[in-house]
Amino acid sequence: MTTMRLSSAFTYEDVDSSAILSLKGNDEGVFVTFRGKNIKEYAYNCENLERFAKNVQIILNDPEKSIGAYINASIKDKTLIIKDTV
Repeated sequence: MTTMRLSSAFTYEDVDSSAILSLKGNDEGVFVTFRGKNIKEYAYNCENLERFAKNVQIILNDPEKSIGAYINASIKDKTLIIKDTV
């Protein structure tokens, strides 16, 4: 897994997950690339990027936790809100 962090910005590539390929976060939002038959990236708004970035780091460093489950929970509880596409 490759990691880059600058303040609240983050990039995690080749994530150890069956559901998530990569995660990126910056001033423009959070970008999640899902694995599957068709690899697809989704863009999300995140009100508190710093807190989200800290939680992602904690989860990725704990082999007992699932980043896919955390992303899905974050979508359900509106921590991540899908960006409208034109």
